[in-house]
Amino acid sequence: MKLSISLILAVFATFPAVKGQDHSNHGGHGSGTALPMDSPCYTDNTNSTCADFKMETATLDASIQSLCKAMPYMPGCSVNQVCTATSTYSSKPWCNKMSIVADVCQTDMPKMSGCKAWVALCGNSTSVVKECKSQPEIPNIPTTAEASGFITSICTEMNMPGCEKCKSSKSMKKRQMDMSGSETCDYLSVYSDLCKSMPNMDQCKKWTSMCHATPDLPYCTSGSSSSGEPAPSMIMYFHTGIHEYILFKNWVPKSSGQLVGAWFAIFFIGVLYEGFGVLRGNLEAKWAIANQSCSKVALGSFVASLPRDLVRLAMRFIDATVGYSLMLVTMTFNVALFFAVITGLAVGTFLFAKFRTMSAEPKSGCH
Repeated sequence: MKLSISLILAVFATFPAVKGQDHSNHGGHGSGTALPMDSPCYTDNTNSTCADFKMETATLDASIQSLCKAMPYMPGCSVNQVCTATSTYSSKPWCNKMSIVADVCQTDMPKMSGCKAWVALCGNSTSVVKECKSQPEIPNIPTTAEASGFITSICTEMNMPGCEKCKSSKSMKKRQMDMSGSETCDYLSVYSDLCKSMPNMDQCKKWTSMCHATPDLPYCTSGSSSSGEPAPSMIMYFHTGIHEYILFKNWVPKSSGQLVGAWFAIFFIGVLYEGFGVLRGNLEAKWAIANQSCSKVALGSFVASLPRDLVRLAMRFIDATVGYSLMLVTMTFNVALFFAVITGLAVGTFLFAKFRTMSAEPKSGCH
């Protein structure tokens, strides 16, 4: 009987220990990854002996895992994903794990449980730990709330390519819920791609500041940070460059060679447009001469002229379509594409104007 009582007491004695272990692995806003924090520098970061202390690799890894498992769409986690996806950026200072943790914990989400170690070591101005200052967050990197707000504002003003990656919502909380299960809505990537397209928007001042401070970020270079495709520009003044939307979503030059090909395609369209204009003008002149022999409009003449009117309709449709398309190309404000249109029209005039018989607009009357 005594043996049974002793055995029961021993079993119950293990419960507090188990409960304490579970509590240490879970807490705050984040995953259940425990953060190794054995150094006394975590409790007293003002001690002069902590000046050269560096956060342990295991602690950094656990912090990043905890943060990015809980909220993978945070800008700091986007940077971490870029750094781990390829070795191209591994030597960049902003790919240092301490800097990545700082991207989240310095101004974005310092109260998350995954930030506990960083905040204990670097979270106040009295810390003597040199690594806190040598490996800070990316200057001017937007917080999660800022990036979400900028995306919402931009996509509310205009439905730009890229907006479809994030579900539209009116509140930050709802947008987070929409994103939590989405692999396409990455705040920093989408925000950067939108600003590459129209960098002069007021909402892009934060992005401009970030890229001015750290120009080698993939979120600042000409390629798209989220899809690897070039990001076309939408700059409303004369500029040079390669990446432009040319009439269609999929007609976007991705290299100098493709831009040259697009230039000659637009050039020849301009040449042919002038030739087509001469042909249309000559036909109208011919029909105008025929009209002069008519004295009145009759039902029979209208029916008889129907084939000619259908030809006129088709030619006018083609003329307007090509003409306005060339106008839209010039409205990209890309210098190369602008002069592709102008040069094509000038050469077309040089080649075909001599064949113009006379200028004649369609006249009312029998046909």
